[in-house]
Amino acid sequence: MRRADLLGAAALADPADVTPAGQIAGEVSPAAVVSILRDNKVPLVDLGEATRVAPELRRVVESAAWLEALERERRERDDLAGELAEITAGFDRRGITAVLFKTSGGVPYRSSNVDLLVRPARMSEAAAILAELGHVRFPHYREDHKLLFRRFRFGRSVICTHLHDAVSWGKILILPGDDVVARCREPRAGAVAAGCRVSSPEDLVLTTLAHSLYETDEVRLSDLRAVRQSVTTPGFDWERILSRVRRNGWTRGFFSILRIAAALETALWGASAVPSELLQGPARAELAGTRWARRHVERTEDAVGRGPLAGLPHRIPKRYTKLHYLMRLIASPDRAGDERLADLFATAWNLLANRLRLRCRPAAIVSLSGLDGSGKSSVIQVLAETMTLCEIPIRVVWSRGGFTTWMAAAKRAARSAMPRSIPGPGDLEAKQRWLGRPLEAAAFASVVVAEQTLHYLLRVRARRWTGWSIVCDRFAYDTEADLEAKLGLRRRLARAAGAIVTDLAPRPDVAILLRLAPSEAARRKPEESPGEAAVRARAAAYDRIAALHGLVVVDADRSIAEVAADVVDLALRVSFSKFSGAGR
Repeated sequence: MRRADLLGAAALADPADVTPAGQIAGEVSPAAVVSILRDNKVPLVDLGEATRVAPELRRVVESAAWLEALERERRERDDLAGELAEITAGFDRRGITAVLFKTSGGVPYRSSNVDLLVRPARMSEAAAILAELGHVRFPHYREDHKLLFRRFRFGRSVICTHLHDAVSWGKILILPGDDVVARCREPRAGAVAAGCRVSSPEDLVLTTLAHSLYETDEVRLSDLRAVRQSVTTPGFDWERILSRVRRNGWTRGFFSILRIAAALETALWGASAVPSELLQGPARAELAGTRWARRHVERTEDAVGRGPLAGLPHRIPKRYTKLHYLMRLIASPDRAGDERLADLFATAWNLLANRLRLRCRPAAIVSLSGLDGSGKSSVIQVLAETMTLCEIPIRVVWSRGGFTTWMAAAKRAARSAMPRSIPGPGDLEAKQRWLGRPLEAAAFASVVVAEQTLHYLLRVRARRWTGWSIVCDRFAYDTEADLEAKLGLRRRLARAAGAIVTDLAPRPDVAILLRLAPSEAARRKPEESPGEAAVRARAAAYDRIAALHGLVVVDADRSIAEVAADVVDLALRVSFSKFSGAGR
C-alpha cells in the first residue's frame, strides 16, 4: 500500500482536516484510494462532493473509479434506507426508539449488517415486529444482548439486522441499552436517517474503540474517522468517557486501543484529536503496571512513528486482543465469582469452536421435485447460496433412478455385453418395448430400488448424520413418477417399486413440488419434451404423489424469482425450527 494513496484516502475520509498540499508525496492512484476507502468501510457517499480537497486529490474524486463506486454505493444506500425505513416505521407505531449506535450519520452504512439498539424492556416486542415484517430470525446465532435477523426478497438477502439491547461483545458489557437510548440524538444534517437516531458522540467513541479491540482485532480508517468526528463535536466530554469506562471495568483495554488509535491518527493526519494530556497522563499511568499491554502499545507507537504506515486496516494480534478480553472477564465488576468462571469456560469453548470451525447445526433435508422445466436447478442454486449465507453447512444431491455414476457404468457394461438384447440410451421406442416385458420390467424396478436405497444411504443419510443439511435436486418422489412413466404398462409394479423407494429413503423435513402446467413445461424445454400426452401423465403422477406424501405445492408457472422467494422462505423456516430454543 503506497503512502501517497494512504494519505490521500485519509484526507478524503476526514475533509474537516485537509491534508496540506505537498504532504502527499507522489502521484495518487484513484483506483487505489477507492479500494482503501472501501476496504476500511468508509462510505464514499458520506464524503459529499469533496470540494475541499488538496489539488493532488482533485483527479481522484473526478475519476471513473470514484464515480462508479459512488454510484454503486448510492444504490446500496437507497436500497438499505428503504428496508430500514420499513423497520423503523413499524417501531414508531409502537413507540420504540431505534438507535443506529455504530454510526454518527445514519445511512449509508458500510457494515455487513445493520446494528439497531432498543431499550431492553422493548427487545421482545421489537423482535416480534421484525418477524411480523417478514424478517427471519437466526436461532443458531446466540450471543448476549443481541438477536440476528435477515429479510429475504425473491430468495435474496436484502438486509441483515442485528437487534441489540446493550452494547456488548460476548460477556463483556460496554454500555447498557437504556443509557444509549437516553443519550441518543438526531443524525447530523443531511444524513439519510431512515427514521433512526444515533448515539451520542461519547457513546460512539466507546463503541468504536471497543469494537476494534474486542470484535474485529483491527483499527480501520472508518474507526479513526468516527473517533475524530466525535471528539471534535462541540461539548464533547472526555470525563464522561472515562467514568463509563471505569464503571464497566475496561480501563486497561480502553487506554490500550486509544493510544494505538492516536498513533495511527498522527501518522495519517500529523496530529491526534485525542488530547495529549490524556495520552501522557491517565493513559500512560494505567498501562505502566501492565507489562504485556504496555509493551505492545509502545512497539506499535514506535513502529508507526518511525516509518511510513504499512497499511490500513491496522491489524492487532488476536492473542493480544483476546488476552484483553479474558482479563476483562476475570475482573468483571458486575459478575459474581462463579459467573466469571462460567463466562471463561463459555468463552474458551466459543474460541475453540470458531478456530476448529465446529458449527453445531441440526441437519435438515429439503427436497424439490417437479417436471423438467419447472426451475428446480435455478431455485436450488438460490437456496444453496442462501443457506450458506445463513451459516448452514449444506450439500446439494442430485437424484434420478437409474442415473447414478455406478448405475450408468453398469448399463454401459450390460449394453456392451448384450448389444442386441438391451437397447441403446437414445432408442426410446425400443426401451419402451423392452420395459414392457414382465421379466425385464421387474429386473429394472428391482435394480432402481436397490440403487436409490444405497444412493440415499451414502449421499443423504450419512451426510446428515455428520451434520450436513441436504438439498435434494429430485428425490424419491421423482423416482416414483419416473417409474410410472417408464413402466406404464406395468403400473402396479411401478407404484409398488416407487413406494418401496420412498419408504426406504430418509423423510425430508420439507418436501416441495414445483407444479408446472404441462403446456408450459413443453414450451420451456421443447427439445426435451417426450410429448404433451406423456408430460400430462407425468404431471398427474406428481399431483397424486404430492397428495399421498404431503408435499408442499409451489406454483412454478411464475418467474424463477417468485418461486425462489417462496422456496427459500419455506426451507429456512423449516430448517430453523429444528434448532433448539428457536422460539426464544
